[in-house]
Amino acid sequence: MSDDADADYVCSLDSASEKKAKEELNEDPKERLGAVQTLRTWVNQQKWFRTPTAKMEIDGKNYDIHAFMRAAVMIFEAMFFDENCQHATPARIKEMHYYNIGPLFEAFMTVFKSFMKEKLRKRCVSFFRYRQQIPDDMSADDNYVCSLDSASEKKAREELHEDPKERLGAVQALRTWVNERTWIHSPTDTLFLLQILRARKFSQLAARELLENYWKYRTMYKEWYRGTDPSDPKVQYVWKHGVHLMLPGRDKNGRKVVLARIGNMEITGENYDSCLFMRAAAMLFEATSFDENCQVNGMIIINDLTGFSMKHQTFFGMDNSKKSMEIFEKATPARVKEMHYYNIGPVFEALMGVFKPFMKEKMRKRLRFHGQSLVSLYKEVDMAMLPKEYLPDDYDGPNNGTIEEIIQKQTEYMNRPEIQAWLKLIHNPENGYDASLKPKDDEPAASFRKLNVS
Repeated sequence: MSDDADADYVCSLDSASEKKAKEELNEDPKERLGAVQTLRTWVNQQKWFRTPTAKMEIDGKNYDIHAFMRAAVMIFEAMFFDENCQHATPARIKEMHYYNIGPLFEAFMTVFKSFMKEKLRKRCVSFFRYRQQIPDDMSADDNYVCSLDSASEKKAREELHEDPKERLGAVQALRTWVNERTWIHSPTDTLFLLQILRARKFSQLAARELLENYWKYRTMYKEWYRGTDPSDPKVQYVWKHGVHLMLPGRDKNGRKVVLARIGNMEITGENYDSCLFMRAAAMLFEATSFDENCQVNGMIIINDLTGFSMKHQTFFGMDNSKKSMEIFEKATPARVKEMHYYNIGPVFEALMGVFKPFMKEKMRKRLRFHGQSLVSLYKEVDMAMLPKEYLPDDYDGPNNGTIEEIIQKQTEYMNRPEIQAWLKLIHNPENGYDASLKPKDDEPAASFRKLNVS
């Protein structure tokens, strides 16, 4: 090879790459060609160097593994023709993302990652099990547009520390964190991650803990969550039965109002058991989080215990009651502002006596008891939000219609294509938590909010 092989070389670096080459790579334009010539002389002295020639299908008819690797090498080498690329990615690998990985590749990665240098291990940043996990800057599928109204936007900023300018940056930080955790298999869509961040007032540390708990408990109690199909007729039956009602609209504080009529739960077991009941109930609550305004303003729950008896508690089970409370307090990405109890009887009063001491102080303060009268409830909940059946006979103001009408509206809402897609995303059977893959020393690392100091 001639010493003047690059006599016609003209540098094609743009100004930004030229600056980066000088600052990060110690490349002096005046000494560039001298450095090249030094390396060229050394290469020409090494007689064992050969240029690979490209010539893989599994059957080996057209090429073998060696030819496949030669071709792959050439593809990377072709990228080096652009000098700007030389100073950005292929030669200087900044990140390595893996998409659509399965158990076989995951096993290989577990073996080989231990042999990688620490620097390279840190750059293997993302492991995507399916398309929805690919981050915003690598996918055109997540076309998020904020749907908060002005009042909710104001509340998000004042109460949740949500800065519209930093919103997507916070989402991306959480997305990167979860993609680095091979034991957490979670959707990373912007709307899904926003509900986690909003539930923890945009604290990255608290959001990470919540997200990990979210999938940990859903894996522990997978009979309530894993792979539920929102179009399943049995699930639809539970919704139409109207035990849980997501009352249309939002109250004057922007909150969703949920009416739970536990005494109406079927306890014969003919149409559903307690697991199916919980699956259907979980989906109703999850559907509220599709509305960003509900993510910010939260919800209030009215529990009507009329007709609730020991038979209902036996059907649901004490163990399931414990599970529900544990999930509610540790793994529910919702801002429950108030819990109202109406018409409680001796059975539920005894249950409350058992569980109340185990509740967090914050939750205990949000409990409201109204005895056998709704008068005190009217002072705290907009009467316009309630069904006609829950209003005085002489009341002629605005209301939410009859329970039958509310059930019809709820059924229509739950079957909207975007709601069905949202629920299928959350209940994808690939989602979950694999504790066996989690390192013993891994804990959510602290991350501080950005403070705008003027």
